[in-house]
Amino acid sequence: MRIENSIKRAKRTYGFLIVCLCMTLSVFAQQPSVEGIVIDATGEGIPGVSVVLKGTSQGTITDINGHYMITKEFSDKAILVFSFIGMLTQEVPIESRKEVNVTLKENVFGLDEVVIVGYGTQEKKDITGSVALVGAEELESRPNTQLGSLIQGRAAGVRVASSSGKPSQ
Repeated sequence: MRIENSIKRAKRTYGFLIVCLCMTLSVFAQQPSVEGIVIDATGEGIPGVSVVLKGTSQGTITDINGHYMITKEFSDKAILVFSFIGMLTQEVPIESRKEVNVTLKENVFGLDEVVIVGYGTQEKKDITGSVALVGAEELESRPNTQLGSLIQGRAAGVRVASSSGKPSQ
């Protein structure tokens, strides 16, 4: 009788442990995730779009077809931030959705608003000194692949010098 009671008690204990283990595994398996596709105005998927949970460094980038998936832990109030060069950044709340699809719009700058200066950009009104404009039609008429050679003689005061073919010199 004692042996039978011990066996029953052991079965109940092991059964309880197995149920607890299964519950623990199911909790870990239900990690929240969100996925979707990022497209442009023409309906094409955009590869390389940065998709980040706002206020964190957790995120991903879209694949070649514009698809993404984030399987990090987040709340229903979390916001996804979609950003890509040349497109307007967009923030979209998740609101307990499993799929968030986004259409990014182009961010167009006028040529007279921004001037490329060395390795950066500045607004035209902030530049001191002289600014010269060499139009595309002037550059197209000269068959050359070197930018320095193309603008030489087209803008007053510009002196182009090249000591070698190396980019650093």
